[in-house]
Amino acid sequence: MSVDPPPSPEPENEASELYDVPEGTLATWGFQINRRLEALVCVGCKSVVTPTAAVSHHHKPPAAAISHHRKPAKLRVDRNVLQALVDEGSIQSGWPTVTPGDVEYQGLERKWGAACPQEGCSLMFTNKKHAIAHALDIHKLAVNSVDMGWMQRLSHYLYNLAH
Repeated sequence: MSVDPPPSPEPENEASELYDVPEGTLATWGFQINRRLEALVCVGCKSVVTPTAAVSHHHKPPAAAISHHRKPAKLRVDRNVLQALVDEGSIQSGWPTVTPGDVEYQGLERKWGAACPQEGCSLMFTNKKHAIAHALDIHKLAVNSVDMGWMQRLSHYLYNLAH
């Protein structure tokens, strides 16, 4: 019996959820738009970035622009372009709403783990023991076991998780 997680599910051969504006501007900044989430996704860290945060999001310029002799130049994200995308409805101004039951969002990193069993709690953990301890300590919910599975999180910050 293997303790390794099963292989991560491969995306189905459907049309891509990720796209750029026709001019290719977002790709030069390291972003794409996820159609279902209506949100910017950082290609580098594979997480959702709000339009406000995109201006100061620390992403790396293309490798060709980096010299080992000097610091990479900071890419300048145009607030007006991002606001125009919000105004036309291509992206949301804040965090996207996640549809219950949706697990797979293209462009976001996949993680193997266990979700908190408490209804409405979106925390996920790398192992069952931590999920069970969280449920007891925080929600006063005693459980003997939780299921492990593939999950995604919207960002690398604690309160923006999807499972």
